[in-house]
Amino acid sequence: MDYLINEGYPSAAKKFAMEANLKPAEDFGSIQERVEIRNAIHAGDIQAAIEKINELNPQVSLHFAYLTTLHLL
Repeated sequence: MDYLINEGYPSAAKKFAMEANLKPAEDFGSIQERVEIRNAIHAGDIQAAIEKINELNPQVSLHFAYLTTLHLL
């Protein structure tokens, strides 16, 4: 179930928890946020992905790294 949660498969994690009679270890809302981040990256929308990551975990500061990369190009 940890794999399903970490990789952002909320429906599969819910089904697995139900079938295995387990209590989900994590809020499924955060799974949806990770799915949105992954989708933004796959779509090439890096700016949106960085913003979502920073909202999910403000301690992660990718904004600086992103700006530095842009200036090097």
